Amino acid sequence: MGPLYHLLKEEDRRRAAAEARRVLRPGGLLLASFISRYAPLRDVAKFEPDWIVEHQADAEAVLARGVLVAPTGFTDAYFAHPTEVLPFMKECGYEALDLVACEGVISMIEEKVNGLTGAAWEAWVDLNHRLGKDPSVHGGAEHLLYVGRRT
Repeated sequence: MGPLYHLLKEEDRRRAAAEARRVLRPGGLLLASFISRYAPLRDVAKFEPDWIVEHQADAEAVLARGVLVAPTGFTDAYFAHPTEVLPFMKECGYEALDLVACEGVISMIEEKVNGLTGAAWEAWVDLNHRLGKDPSVHGGAEHLLYVGRRT
């Protein structure tokens, strides 16, 4: 599983995907993680809401190019637009099997759900997993997990 968000340049992300494809057997599986384009804005809205005023240029750079160079305390990163993941991985020689919003619909509001056990916990996990596959949820989660097969 490769965190492609640590590679700021598209050519580096393509090179990483190509190297993974090279070492995979035909039909081999690849798990690749991405951070959603809107994740850093969701994060600062929750934890540092004044950030948007102090770092307007950074916010606009994330929206326009997906690149953020560490003013939030996080590492330099590339934040993928949810609609670019599937075409990017296809161009890199993979057949998509799944794309899931890891945090799903309870992203950043999961405190009480995480305290549950038993049937209630299982019901939320099931619902969150099912809805995490809905493309309309992908932009509202922090991480996307791509599952693909080498073609």
